[in-house]
Amino acid sequence: MKIDQNPDYLGYKVGEKASLDLLIIKEVKDGSIMRNEDIEKIKKASKKIFPIKFSDVHPHTKNLNTTKEKINLMETFWIGSGFTASKEKLLSLLS
Repeated sequence: MKIDQNPDYLGYKVGEKASLDLLIIKEVKDGSIMRNEDIEKIKKASKKIFPIKFSDVHPHTKNLNTTKEKINLMETFWIGSGFTASKEKLLSLLS
């Protein structure tokens, strides 16, 4: 299983402790260096709350699988934006 090693993704999706553990393992295995910037990003990302709820999207899609797919796409976009994309911006992606 390949895990995205972007600190924002890790912190948000995996959580602070597991993300830091992964970086430590990577550091030992690959000889990479854990940067303070990555640690801080992980800590901040682990506290973020996705602004979109199922009930925000489902009325626009009216299909369970499509709703899940759209939410996943919006969540990926939101993480990629550094958690700055607003709820309105995310919902505008539906059209």
